[in-house]
Amino acid sequence: MILVSAYDYPEPIRTIMMISQITNGIGLFLIALFAFMYYRKEGFFENEQTKTYIVGIVLLFSILGIYRFFFFYHDFFAPDDISDILWRIGNIILLTGLTLLNFLLEKYVYKKTKYIFTIISLIISILYIAIFNKSMASILLNIGTFLMIIFPLIIHLIIAIRGSGWVRKNALLIVVGIIIISFSSFGLFLFETIGLLDTTTSRIFGHPIALIGYILLGYGLIVMLREK
Repeated sequence: MILVSAYDYPEPIRTIMMISQITNGIGLFLIALFAFMYYRKEGFFENEQTKTYIVGIVLLFSILGIYRFFFFYHDFFAPDDISDILWRIGNIILLTGLTLLNFLLEKYVYKKTKYIFTIISLIISILYIAIFNKSMASILLNIGTFLMIIFPLIIHLIIAIRGSGWVRKNALLIVVGIIIISFSSFGLFLFETIGLLDTTTSRIFGHPIALIGYILLGYGLIVMLREK
């Protein structure tokens, strides 16, 4: 995702942006912690298959939390001479998390896609690592992250359409979460592009909006095992 250095923002805007980002990161780690505690309380660790899914969900939100804190350092504290390297590493962390999300969904939730989304995610990640030109890498990153978020959306839309009762409601909850996450990044960026929103406002409110989406997504993925 395209990032703009936060060094140039005056106080108190800079501090508000820092709080916005760090709150998002803490929230992601809390989701991972909640997943671990919930699964342990409900006894899901006793089954080997659900245990693997549990580890995957906890790892997923931990990776996303690491990604957010990594860019928190990149945006506010990293020296300029290593900014590009940190930007590249941070986005590799993000792509790893999104690839893991698609893998978990195709392995445990919707197997009919035969790991097609996971394979595409892996190809995007490998190409991103292989491309040294930052402009081309940025284009691939934005297209790739968009696709890797859309894939889970498609899966849960199919589940919501074909399912019923609690399964449908849970799938729709995940769909809403993914839409909110997408809006916090791509939607706000579009508003900036067409002049409906300034960059400062987008950076301040984007992270809290994303966290709401992550909470809905996390809850839906966590309680999914109740039906298994």
